[in-house]
Amino acid sequence: EFRGTITLEPYPVLHTTGGEVPASYLLVEMGKFGSADRFTKMPEIDGATVSIRGRELHRDGRRMIEIDPDHPALGPPVAVPPADRPAVPPHRENAPDAVTLRGEIVDSKCYLGAMKPGAGRGHKACATLCISGGIPPVLVVRDGDAAPVYYLLTDPGGEGLSGSGLSVLLPMIAEQIEVRGTPGHLGSWRTLRIDPGQFK
Repeated sequence: EFRGTITLEPYPVLHTTGGEVPASYLLVEMGKFGSADRFTKMPEIDGATVSIRGRELHRDGRRMIEIDPDHPALGPPVAVPPADRPAVPPHRENAPDAVTLRGEIVDSKCYLGAMKPGAGRGHKACATLCISGGIPPVLVVRDGDAAPVYYLLTDPGGEGLSGSGLSVLLPMIAEQIEVRGTPGHLGSWRTLRIDPGQFK
């Protein structure tokens, strides 16, 4: 069970303050599905303190929770317990200047541990299904022997990629590409606002 503050945009994320450093967990469902549909019915939860039951996935310090299904004995996997402190949404900050990055677009769930290695052209079909199902797309940037850097991809307005913007992105999955966008942060995740039209 995990407890923290939940934010719903650009993708559902749980921000925790326990441990040595704060952590931000992307939230997904079991299978090849993101969790946005679950929270569409409960918009009031945005910014609230919640407890979530699920399984942790992680890689290189990036974290995710695969939410458990409803259980007759345990109840719903997402609950709003009595708040013991004010729930404050995490600070979002965007840099003023655009940058150009080169890397691979992966589906965050498989790459963070649901499958190994969860990257490369051999994983393209699976990654395409996952991202089409709402799993947040991530750009993995590698620079020599340095640790990879991860960017959650959003649309130019900072919202989750969907519709035609997502459709344009899908053929680029699992390929080494250059992406231009505006960097920022969402909790402990880096973000990159991109215009998918640049890929046409």
